Amino acid sequence: PLDDTIRSFEEIADGKWDHLPEQAFMYVGAIEQAEEQARKME
Repeated sequence: PLDDTIRSFEEIADGKWDHLPEQAFMYVGAIEQAEEQARKME
């Protein structure tokens, strides 16, 4: 919920997830879902 959203935003803003392709962020909720999506795209 809100805590996860704030944490994810801070991590994205800090560049923690810059290694993931932009497409991995489409249609996902939590940042962990984007990470999983990126693995599927490999």
